[in-house]
Amino acid sequence: MKAIFAVTALAAAISAQAIAADTESTTTFSGNVNVGSTFDLDAQTRDMSIIDSGDDGWNLDAEISVVNGGFTGSLSIEGNDGNASVSMGDLLYTEGAIMFGDVDSIVTTSAPVDDMTSGTDYGVDKGFRYTNEDLGIKLQAEVGTTNYDADLDGDVDGDDEDVAGYNTALTSTDFGLAAAYMGDFDVVTVAADLQYRESPLAGSPDEALALYAGVKVVATPVDMLTVTAGYSTGHDIAVANFQDADSTIAQYGVRADVAVMENVSAYAYYSVVGEADANIKVGAEATFSPVKVEASYDVDAEEFWAKVSLAEEMEVSAGLMVGAYAEAEYATDLTWVAGANTSYAITEMLKATASFDIDSDSETLLKAGLAYTTEGGAALTADYENESAAWDDGLSHKVTLKASYSF
Repeated sequence: MKAIFAVTALAAAISAQAIAADTESTTTFSGNVNVGSTFDLDAQTRDMSIIDSGDDGWNLDAEISVVNGGFTGSLSIEGNDGNASVSMGDLLYTEGAIMFGDVDSIVTTSAPVDDMTSGTDYGVDKGFRYTNEDLGIKLQAEVGTTNYDADLDGDVDGDDEDVAGYNTALTSTDFGLAAAYMGDFDVVTVAADLQYRESPLAGSPDEALALYAGVKVVATPVDMLTVTAGYSTGHDIAVANFQDADSTIAQYGVRADVAVMENVSAYAYYSVVGEADANIKVGAEATFSPVKVEASYDVDAEEFWAKVSLAEEMEVSAGLMVGAYAEAEYATDLTWVAGANTSYAITEMLKATASFDIDSDSETLLKAGLAYTTEGGAALTADYENESAAWDDGLSHKVTLKASYSF
Protein backbone atom coordinates (compact mmCIF):
# COMPACT_ATOMS: atom_id res chain seq x y z
CA MET A 1 0.00 0.00 0.00
CA LYS A 2 2.86 2.35 0.85
CA ALA A 3 4.51 1.61 -2.49
CA ILE A 4 1.28 2.38 -4.37
CA PHE A 5 0.89 5.64 -2.44
CA ALA A 6 4.50 6.62 -3.15
CA VAL A 7 4.11 6.06 -6.91
CA THR A 8 0.81 7.97 -6.93
CA ALA A 9 2.38 10.88 -5.02
CA LEU A 10 5.32 10.99 -7.43
CA ALA A 11 2.99 11.05 -10.44
CA ALA A 12 0.99 13.85 -8.86
CA ALA A 13 4.14 15.86 -8.20
CA ILE A 14 5.31 15.47 -11.80
CA SER A 15 1.87 16.45 -13.10
CA ALA A 16 1.77 19.52 -10.85
CA GLN A 17 5.21 20.59 -12.09
CA ALA A 18 4.12 20.22 -15.71
CA ILE A 19 1.01 22.33 -15.10
CA ALA A 20 2.99 25.03 -13.26
CA ALA A 21 5.54 25.40 -16.04
CA ASP A 22 4.08 25.53 -19.55
CA THR A 23 6.51 24.93 -22.37
CA GLU A 24 7.09 27.70 -24.90
CA SER A 25 9.23 27.44 -28.01
CA THR A 26 10.42 29.68 -30.82
CA THR A 27 11.76 28.40 -34.11
CA THR A 28 13.98 30.53 -36.33
CA PHE A 29 14.98 29.50 -39.84
CA SER A 30 17.88 30.75 -41.95
CA GLY A 31 19.04 29.66 -45.36
CA ASN A 32 21.49 30.37 -48.15
CA VAL A 33 21.67 29.20 -51.73
CA ASN A 34 24.62 30.23 -53.90
CA VAL A 35 25.83 29.11 -57.30
CA GLY A 36 28.62 30.65 -59.22
CA SER A 37 31.26 30.35 -61.87
CA THR A 38 34.89 31.41 -61.51
CA PHE A 39 37.11 32.09 -64.50
CA ASP A 40 40.86 32.09 -63.84
CA LEU A 41 42.18 34.54 -66.42
CA ASP A 42 45.81 33.43 -66.03
CA ALA A 43 45.40 29.64 -65.99
CA GLN A 44 42.43 29.88 -68.38
CA THR A 45 40.32 27.52 -66.28
CA ARG A 46 36.74 27.80 -65.15
CA ASP A 47 34.34 25.96 -62.89
CA MET A 48 30.68 25.97 -61.97
CA SER A 49 30.12 25.22 -58.34
CA ILE A 50 28.27 25.72 -55.12
CA ILE A 51 30.03 28.62 -53.45
CA ASP A 52 30.61 27.79 -49.79
CA SER A 53 32.20 30.66 -47.88
CA GLY A 54 31.58 30.38 -44.17
CA ASP A 55 27.89 30.74 -43.36
CA ASP A 56 27.11 32.02 -46.84
CA GLY A 57 27.21 28.64 -48.54
CA TRP A 58 24.46 26.19 -49.38
CA ASN A 59 22.46 25.50 -46.27
CA LEU A 60 19.15 25.56 -44.43
CA ASP A 61 19.27 25.91 -40.64
CA ALA A 62 16.69 25.86 -37.87
CA GLU A 63 17.18 27.09 -34.31
CA ILE A 64 14.57 26.00 -31.76
CA SER A 65 14.62 27.87 -28.45
CA VAL A 66 12.68 26.25 -25.60
CA VAL A 67 11.55 27.71 -22.25
CA ASN A 68 9.84 25.72 -19.50
CA GLY A 69 9.73 27.49 -16.15
CA GLY A 70 13.34 28.08 -15.16
CA PHE A 71 14.61 25.81 -17.95
CA THR A 72 16.00 27.23 -21.19
CA GLY A 73 17.67 25.41 -24.03
CA SER A 74 18.12 25.26 -27.77
CA LEU A 75 18.07 22.63 -30.48
CA SER A 76 19.94 23.39 -33.70
CA ILE A 77 19.46 21.71 -37.05
CA GLU A 78 22.27 22.67 -39.39
CA GLY A 79 22.19 21.76 -43.05
CA ASN A 80 25.12 22.16 -45.40
CA ASP A 81 25.52 20.92 -48.99
CA GLY A 82 22.87 18.21 -48.74
CA ASN A 83 23.81 17.01 -45.25
CA ALA A 84 22.28 17.90 -41.90
CA SER A 85 23.33 17.63 -38.27
CA VAL A 86 21.42 18.13 -35.04
CA SER A 87 22.92 19.57 -31.85
CA MET A 88 21.63 20.92 -28.60
CA GLY A 89 23.13 23.49 -26.29
CA ASP A 90 22.69 26.26 -23.74
CA LEU A 91 20.73 23.95 -21.45
CA LEU A 92 20.23 25.89 -18.22
CA TYR A 93 17.98 25.90 -15.21
CA THR A 94 17.76 29.12 -13.20
CA GLU A 95 15.77 29.76 -10.05
CA GLY A 96 16.59 32.46 -7.56
CA ALA A 97 20.21 32.18 -6.50
CA ILE A 98 20.93 28.85 -8.22
CA MET A 99 21.81 28.01 -11.79
CA PHE A 100 22.99 24.73 -13.27
CA GLY A 101 23.61 23.21 -16.68
CA ASP A 102 25.67 24.71 -19.50
CA VAL A 103 27.06 27.51 -17.34
CA ASP A 104 30.04 29.55 -18.44
CA SER A 105 33.08 30.73 -16.52
CA ILE A 106 32.63 33.22 -13.68
CA VAL A 107 36.20 34.50 -14.10
CA THR A 108 36.45 38.16 -15.18
CA THR A 109 40.07 38.91 -14.26
CA SER A 110 41.89 37.10 -17.07
CA ALA A 111 44.16 39.43 -19.10
CA PRO A 112 42.48 42.79 -18.39
CA VAL A 113 45.42 44.72 -19.89
CA ASP A 114 46.76 44.48 -23.44
CA ASP A 115 49.49 41.89 -24.16
CA MET A 116 48.71 39.92 -21.00
CA THR A 117 48.26 36.22 -21.83
CA SER A 118 44.66 35.01 -21.88
CA GLY A 119 43.84 31.38 -21.15
CA THR A 120 45.78 30.97 -17.89
CA ASP A 121 42.38 30.40 -16.24
CA TYR A 122 40.29 27.28 -16.93
CA GLY A 123 37.48 26.80 -19.42
CA VAL A 124 34.01 25.78 -18.26
CA ASP A 125 31.45 23.58 -20.04
CA LYS A 126 28.94 22.69 -17.32
CA GLY A 127 28.39 23.29 -13.64
CA PHE A 128 26.30 24.37 -10.67
CA ARG A 129 26.35 28.03 -9.59
CA TYR A 130 25.23 29.90 -6.51
CA THR A 131 24.97 33.71 -6.71
CA ASN A 132 24.57 36.21 -3.89
CA GLU A 133 23.99 39.52 -5.64
CA ASP A 134 23.89 41.53 -2.41
CA LEU A 135 27.44 40.41 -1.52
CA GLY A 136 28.68 40.29 -5.13
CA ILE A 137 29.72 36.65 -4.74
CA LYS A 138 29.45 33.68 -7.10
CA LEU A 139 30.42 30.10 -6.19
CA GLN A 140 30.59 27.37 -8.79
CA ALA A 141 31.30 23.66 -9.09
CA GLU A 142 32.33 23.12 -12.68
CA VAL A 143 33.64 20.77 -15.31
CA GLY A 144 35.34 21.86 -18.49
CA THR A 145 38.40 21.99 -20.64
CA THR A 146 41.89 23.05 -19.70
CA ASN A 147 43.41 25.59 -22.07
CA TYR A 148 46.39 23.92 -23.71
CA ASP A 149 48.86 25.40 -26.20
CA ALA A 150 49.76 22.04 -27.75
CA ASP A 151 51.60 23.54 -30.74
CA LEU A 152 53.48 26.01 -28.51
CA ASP A 153 52.69 28.99 -30.72
CA GLY A 154 51.94 31.13 -27.66
CA ASP A 155 48.19 31.14 -28.22
CA VAL A 156 45.32 28.83 -27.30
CA ASP A 157 43.26 29.44 -30.42
CA GLY A 158 41.51 26.14 -31.00
CA ASP A 159 43.53 25.37 -34.11
CA ASP A 160 44.00 21.76 -35.22
CA GLU A 161 47.29 21.31 -33.36
CA ASP A 162 45.90 22.63 -30.07
CA VAL A 163 42.76 20.51 -30.32
CA ALA A 164 44.63 17.36 -31.30
CA GLY A 165 47.14 17.84 -28.51
CA TYR A 166 44.43 18.39 -25.95
CA ASN A 167 42.40 15.37 -27.07
CA THR A 168 45.48 13.17 -26.96
CA ALA A 169 46.29 14.17 -23.39
CA LEU A 170 42.74 14.16 -22.05
CA THR A 171 41.26 10.86 -20.88
CA SER A 172 38.44 12.08 -18.62
CA THR A 173 36.52 15.23 -17.75
CA ASP A 174 38.22 17.96 -15.73
CA PHE A 175 36.63 18.89 -12.40
CA GLY A 176 36.93 22.22 -10.63
CA LEU A 177 35.68 24.73 -8.10
CA ALA A 178 35.55 28.49 -8.54
CA ALA A 179 34.74 31.60 -6.54
CA ALA A 180 34.31 35.14 -7.81
CA TYR A 181 33.75 38.52 -6.21
CA MET A 182 32.61 41.75 -7.84
CA GLY A 183 32.30 45.00 -5.89
CA ASP A 184 31.34 48.50 -6.99
CA PHE A 185 32.65 51.36 -4.84
CA ASP A 186 31.51 54.55 -6.54
CA VAL A 187 34.46 55.39 -8.82
CA VAL A 188 36.21 52.01 -8.35
CA THR A 189 35.14 48.48 -9.24
CA VAL A 190 37.03 45.48 -7.89
CA ALA A 191 36.93 41.88 -9.14
CA ALA A 192 38.69 38.85 -7.65
CA ASP A 193 38.61 35.22 -8.83
CA LEU A 194 39.86 31.80 -7.71
CA GLN A 195 39.76 28.58 -9.73
CA TYR A 196 40.77 25.10 -8.60
CA ARG A 197 41.06 22.43 -11.29
CA GLU A 198 41.79 18.70 -11.36
CA SER A 199 42.72 17.17 -14.70
CA PRO A 200 44.28 14.04 -16.22
CA LEU A 201 46.62 16.46 -17.97
CA ALA A 202 48.39 16.66 -14.61
CA GLY A 203 49.17 12.93 -14.64
CA SER A 204 46.08 11.36 -13.02
CA PRO A 205 42.35 12.24 -13.16
CA ASP A 206 42.24 13.64 -9.62
CA GLU A 207 45.54 15.53 -9.58
CA ALA A 208 45.35 19.30 -9.25
CA LEU A 209 46.69 21.76 -11.79
CA ALA A 210 48.01 25.16 -10.80
CA LEU A 211 45.53 27.32 -8.87
CA TYR A 212 44.25 30.32 -10.84
CA ALA A 213 43.97 33.56 -8.86
CA GLY A 214 43.29 36.98 -10.33
CA VAL A 215 42.34 40.49 -9.33
CA LYS A 216 41.21 43.43 -11.46
CA VAL A 217 40.63 47.05 -10.47
CA VAL A 218 38.98 49.65 -12.71
CA ALA A 219 39.01 53.25 -11.48
CA THR A 220 37.41 56.35 -12.99
CA PRO A 221 38.58 59.19 -10.72
CA VAL A 222 37.37 61.78 -13.25
CA ASP A 223 35.13 61.46 -16.28
CA MET A 224 37.99 61.80 -18.75
CA LEU A 225 40.28 59.16 -17.16
CA THR A 226 39.89 55.39 -16.75
CA VAL A 227 42.64 53.30 -15.18
CA THR A 228 42.62 49.49 -15.35
CA ALA A 229 45.05 47.33 -13.38
CA GLY A 230 45.26 43.58 -13.02
CA TYR A 231 47.30 40.73 -11.60
CA SER A 232 46.88 37.00 -12.09
CA THR A 233 48.70 33.74 -11.64
CA GLY A 234 47.59 30.54 -13.34
CA HIS A 235 48.69 27.52 -15.33
CA ASP A 236 51.22 28.14 -18.07
CA ILE A 237 49.52 27.39 -21.40
CA ALA A 238 52.93 26.95 -23.06
CA VAL A 239 53.88 23.92 -20.95
CA ALA A 240 53.80 20.95 -23.32
CA ASN A 241 53.84 18.37 -20.51
CA PHE A 242 51.26 18.85 -17.76
CA GLN A 243 53.04 16.31 -15.52
CA ASP A 244 54.39 19.39 -13.76
CA ALA A 245 51.12 20.25 -12.07
CA ASP A 246 52.63 23.33 -10.41
CA SER A 247 53.69 24.99 -13.65
CA THR A 248 52.44 28.55 -13.22
CA ILE A 249 52.88 31.91 -14.83
CA ALA A 250 52.30 35.25 -13.13
CA GLN A 251 51.47 38.46 -14.97
CA TYR A 252 50.39 41.98 -14.24
CA GLY A 253 49.60 45.20 -16.03
CA VAL A 254 48.12 48.68 -15.89
CA ARG A 255 46.42 50.77 -18.59
CA ALA A 256 45.22 54.36 -18.68
CA ASP A 257 42.64 55.69 -21.16
CA VAL A 258 42.14 59.44 -21.49
CA ALA A 259 39.30 61.16 -23.33
CA VAL A 260 41.11 64.40 -24.14
CA MET A 261 38.01 65.81 -25.80
CA GLU A 262 34.92 64.47 -27.53
CA ASN A 263 36.79 63.36 -30.64
CA VAL A 264 40.33 62.85 -29.29
CA SER A 265 41.49 59.99 -27.05
CA ALA A 266 44.81 58.56 -25.89
CA TYR A 267 46.03 55.50 -24.04
CA ALA A 268 49.13 53.99 -22.49
CA TYR A 269 49.75 50.58 -20.97
CA TYR A 270 52.46 48.58 -19.24
CA SER A 271 52.27 44.79 -18.82
CA VAL A 272 54.63 41.98 -17.86
CA VAL A 273 54.06 38.26 -18.52
CA GLY A 274 56.25 35.82 -16.62
CA GLU A 275 59.94 36.49 -17.09
CA ALA A 276 59.52 38.27 -20.43
CA ASP A 277 60.37 41.89 -21.07
CA ALA A 278 57.73 44.49 -20.28
CA ASN A 279 55.21 45.44 -22.96
CA ILE A 280 54.95 49.23 -23.11
CA LYS A 281 52.79 51.01 -25.65
CA VAL A 282 51.23 54.45 -26.09
CA GLY A 283 48.70 55.53 -28.66
CA ALA A 284 46.09 58.08 -29.68
CA GLU A 285 43.09 58.47 -31.93
CA ALA A 286 41.46 61.62 -33.28
CA THR A 287 38.56 62.24 -35.63
CA PHE A 288 38.22 65.53 -37.42
CA SER A 289 35.35 64.86 -39.76
CA PRO A 290 35.74 63.40 -42.27
CA VAL A 291 39.34 62.36 -41.41
CA LYS A 292 40.32 59.86 -38.73
CA VAL A 293 43.93 59.66 -37.47
CA GLU A 294 45.34 56.78 -35.39
CA ALA A 295 48.89 56.32 -34.11
CA SER A 296 50.80 54.16 -31.64
CA TYR A 297 54.36 53.53 -30.47
CA ASP A 298 55.57 50.18 -29.11
CA VAL A 299 58.45 51.02 -26.77
CA ASP A 300 59.83 47.47 -26.45
CA ALA A 301 59.73 46.76 -30.19
CA GLU A 302 60.69 50.35 -31.07
CA GLU A 303 57.90 50.30 -33.63
CA PHE A 304 55.79 53.24 -34.75
CA TRP A 305 52.44 52.79 -36.50
CA ALA A 306 50.06 55.36 -37.96
CA LYS A 307 46.90 55.31 -40.06
CA VAL A 308 44.91 58.07 -41.73
CA SER A 309 41.52 57.29 -43.21
CA LEU A 310 38.12 58.67 -43.91
CA ALA A 311 36.04 58.07 -40.80
CA GLU A 312 33.22 56.90 -43.06
CA GLU A 313 32.50 56.87 -46.75
CA MET A 314 31.83 60.32 -48.18
CA GLU A 315 28.99 61.06 -50.56
CA VAL A 316 30.59 62.99 -53.42
CA SER A 317 27.40 63.29 -55.41
CA ALA A 318 24.01 61.61 -55.54
CA GLY A 319 24.63 57.86 -55.32
CA LEU A 320 28.44 58.15 -55.44
CA MET A 321 30.37 57.21 -52.28
CA VAL A 322 34.14 57.21 -51.80
CA GLY A 323 36.51 56.03 -49.08
CA ALA A 324 40.28 56.03 -48.59
CA TYR A 325 43.04 55.13 -46.13
CA ALA A 326 46.83 55.20 -45.71
CA GLU A 327 48.69 53.13 -43.11
CA ALA A 328 52.41 53.18 -42.27
CA GLU A 329 54.65 51.24 -39.88
CA TYR A 330 58.27 51.94 -39.00
CA ALA A 331 60.63 49.66 -37.08
CA THR A 332 63.91 49.01 -38.87
CA ASP A 333 62.31 49.92 -42.19
CA LEU A 334 59.32 51.94 -43.33
CA THR A 335 56.42 49.93 -44.73
CA TRP A 336 53.10 51.31 -45.84
CA VAL A 337 49.83 50.44 -47.51
CA ALA A 338 47.18 52.69 -49.01
CA GLY A 339 43.92 52.32 -50.81
CA ALA A 340 40.71 53.84 -52.06
CA ASN A 341 37.24 52.52 -52.74
CA THR A 342 34.12 53.80 -54.39
CA SER A 343 30.54 52.70 -54.95
CA TYR A 344 27.85 54.08 -57.22
CA ALA A 345 24.13 53.34 -57.22
CA ILE A 346 23.36 53.24 -60.94
CA THR A 347 19.73 52.48 -60.17
CA GLU A 348 17.87 51.43 -57.04
CA MET A 349 18.53 47.79 -57.97
CA LEU A 350 21.97 48.04 -59.61
CA LYS A 351 25.20 49.03 -57.84
CA ALA A 352 28.80 49.30 -59.03
CA THR A 353 31.86 49.07 -56.77
CA ALA A 354 35.62 49.41 -57.22
CA SER A 355 38.69 49.46 -54.98
CA PHE A 356 42.45 49.71 -55.37
CA ASP A 357 45.16 48.98 -52.79
CA ILE A 358 48.95 49.27 -53.03
CA ASP A 359 51.79 48.72 -50.55
CA SER A 360 55.40 49.84 -50.18
CA ASP A 361 56.62 46.87 -52.27
CA SER A 362 54.37 47.99 -55.16
CA GLU A 363 52.12 44.97 -54.65
CA THR A 364 48.59 45.80 -55.76
CA LEU A 365 45.02 44.60 -55.36
CA LEU A 366 42.35 45.74 -57.79
CA LYS A 367 38.68 44.85 -57.45
CA ALA A 368 35.61 45.87 -59.40
CA GLY A 369 32.08 44.59 -59.39
CA LEU A 370 28.45 44.93 -60.34
CA ALA A 371 25.56 43.77 -58.14
CA TYR A 372 21.93 43.55 -59.17
CA THR A 373 19.15 42.83 -56.66
CA THR A 374 15.97 41.28 -58.04
CA GLU A 375 12.50 42.19 -56.82
CA GLY A 376 12.40 38.94 -54.85
CA GLY A 377 15.67 39.72 -53.06
CA ALA A 378 18.12 37.54 -54.98
CA ALA A 379 21.57 38.97 -55.72
CA LEU A 380 23.24 38.61 -59.11
CA THR A 381 26.89 39.69 -59.01
CA ALA A 382 29.89 39.94 -61.28
CA ASP A 383 33.28 40.56 -59.65
CA TYR A 384 36.72 41.12 -61.13
CA GLU A 385 39.90 40.70 -59.05
CA ASN A 386 43.55 41.20 -59.95
CA GLU A 387 45.81 40.49 -56.99
CA SER A 388 49.61 40.46 -56.68
CA ALA A 389 51.25 37.34 -55.29
CA ALA A 390 52.32 38.97 -52.01
CA TRP A 391 48.92 40.42 -51.15
CA ASP A 392 46.76 39.01 -48.35
CA ASP A 393 45.09 36.18 -50.28
CA GLY A 394 47.90 35.38 -52.70
CA LEU A 395 48.09 35.61 -56.50
CA SER A 396 44.81 35.73 -58.37
CA HIS A 397 43.43 37.12 -61.59
CA LYS A 398 39.83 36.10 -61.95
CA VAL A 399 36.23 36.90 -62.71
CA THR A 400 33.47 35.45 -60.52
CA LEU A 401 29.82 35.36 -61.50
CA LYS A 402 27.38 34.46 -58.72
CA ALA A 403 23.70 34.16 -58.02
CA SER A 404 22.65 34.00 -54.37
CA TYR A 405 19.74 34.32 -52.01
CA SER A 406 19.74 34.28 -48.21
CA PHE A 407 17.36 34.90 -45.35
